[in-house]
Formats: sequence, C-alpha cells, structure tokens
Amino acid sequence: MNACSIDGRRVAKADIASSKGIPRSKHPNKPPLTNEASTPTTPVQEFDLVAFRRTLALTLTKLASDRCIPAAIQYIRLQQVPLECQTDQFVDLLSRIVEERRGAVRRCAFAFAVGLGANEDSPFDRNACLEGIRRFFQDDYIEMCREVQRLPAIMKSEFVPTMLVVFSASELNAVMPEELRE
Repeated sequence: MNACSIDGRRVAKADIASSKGIPRSKHPNKPPLTNEASTPTTPVQEFDLVAFRRTLALTLTKLASDRCIPAAIQYIRLQQVPLECQTDQFVDLLSRIVEERRGAVRRCAFAFAVGLGANEDSPFDRNACLEGIRRFFQDDYIEMCREVQRLPAIMKSEFVPTMLVVFSASELNAVMPEELRE
C-alpha cells in the first residue's frame, strides 16, 4: 500500500481519499465507479486555492524537518492542482523558498520545486514550472533582492544548479536575468 507522511503520521492514499469523502475502491489504483463504467461516484471538486496554499505551507514546514522530498511531492500530487493554476503556484512556491534563511532547508525546498515538474507523471506540468520561473524573475525577483540581500548569490549557487537537473541551460537562460545565466 502506498503511504506518505502528513502531519507527522503515516497516511495511506485510501485513508486520504476517504477523509475527503471519496469512497474507497476494491482496486486501490482505480477510482470507484457507478453503474456507468466511466462516471465516478463523486463529483469533481473545484480547486480550493486557499486550502492549497495552506497545504503548501504545511508541506514546506514538514519538508524542513524531515527532508523527505518524495513524500512532499506525493502530498502535492494528491492536491491535483489544475494546469491553469500551476504557474501561479510555482511562482508562489519560489517566493516562499527564497525567503527561507536556513541554507540546508532552502536547498531541500529547491529540490522539491524541481521534483514538482521533473517528469511526465509529476504533479506540475514542466512547462508551467518553466513559465513560473520566468514570471518569478520578471515580477518578484527585483523586489525580493531588496529584502534578501544575498538573493543573487543564492540563486546562482543553489537555484540554478538545482534547476539544471530538469531544465537545460538554454531553457533556463531564456527565462532568467543575464547575471544568472549559465
């Protein structure tokens, strides 16, 4: 059974589903169905941005203590962030990460951010993450440099190398300020 750690306790996917009012299925990898073969028994719930931001804050707090990136990524995957919201949420995530004062925690959080868009079955779309990086540098970076004095050095030494795991240098260079380009 697949499980992850939430709020300091191990929780199975089925338990998470049942706590959200989703009926359990005899087949854990398939959603429960009604009489019609393709209609789920529960209606699709609308994405709750406020709840997601609380979840993201909780996830980052948990990640700071346990450093378990796969569990954090799985927890965000369970939130099913719609594609049209992913870019904005990635910008918000980057803004939260760069405000972290502890270097080890910040580096772990950057690795978590990379994991959100690392491959096809990741919780976020890779292109949405790349667009989020572009928008972060376009809209937030300059202002944040005023608040976090070492931010350019942090981005050059921590952010860029971590992002190069998923994105090519040419992709990153297209969305980052010149002083950070590889």
